[in-house]
Amino acid sequence: MISGQKLIGRELIDISPLDNPLRTAFFALPVIIFTYLSLQFFKNITTGVTLLLPRTGLPWPVIYPGKLPKSKFNPKKYYLSSYDGPLMTAFLGLFLFAAGEFFLVIMFKTFSYTFAPL
Repeated sequence: MISGQKLIGRELIDISPLDNPLRTAFFALPVIIFTYLSLQFFKNITTGVTLLLPRTGLPWPVIYPGKLPKSKFNPKKYYLSSYDGPLMTAFLGLFLFAAGEFFLVIMFKTFSYTFAPL
């Protein structure tokens, strides 16, 4: 309830990204990041990838093609290391691409609420 009104419905409506540039930037950043990471996964789909997350700073993953040798892994610099085979690499690439597409679609949609007096 909002100020004596009852919510009776909501629907998704189309909007222009130029109406609110801050909202556009907020949704465009994940689109760019997720699409870039999905392309990195798709580029290395035959060999698989090793994911490394740095311990300091932003958790931007380092994508190493193939299995990372233990001699190159620095536990003081990286927080997490995991090897993903070709099938999991393809799944992660598709998942990140779908997430980027979701944010792209949401950038052009918003909810419109319908209220009725009590």
